Amino acid sequence: MTNGKRDKKFRYTYSSLHSGGISGADGSSVGDILQRLREIESEVRTPALLAAFALAIVGMLTFGAGLSLALVWNNIPLSVVLGSVGIAAAAASLPVYKFVCRRRRDKYAAEKLDLERRLLSATSSPSSRGDDYF
Repeated sequence: MTNGKRDKKFRYTYSSLHSGGISGADGSSVGDILQRLREIESEVRTPALLAAFALAIVGMLTFGAGLSLALVWNNIPLSVVLGSVGIAAAAASLPVYKFVCRRRRDKYAAEKLDLERRLLSATSSPSSRGDDYF
């Protein structure tokens, strides 16, 4: 109870009746397959994010140095050059992110497709497996 009023949040807890859950033909559980797919996605995105953030930070620091040159030392030509380089580096961070992601996804494509195939075979409905129950 909060301030005399009932807490109206919805809470739901689920636990599987089977401890192993659904398993594929090779014995791997759906949870294991999903966990590996999450790990692959993390292995794809983390280096790309680090590269993009590093480039954006260096670009903004360079841009700031250009601003400092213009405001403190009144060196306009060099400040324009440094500011332009900084803006270009920061703007290049998104293409760098996409490039690194694409390269890393290509690296893990075969494993990811295999895991997705195993996941689909483990979770397919009985009618699609060809089993006749009726």
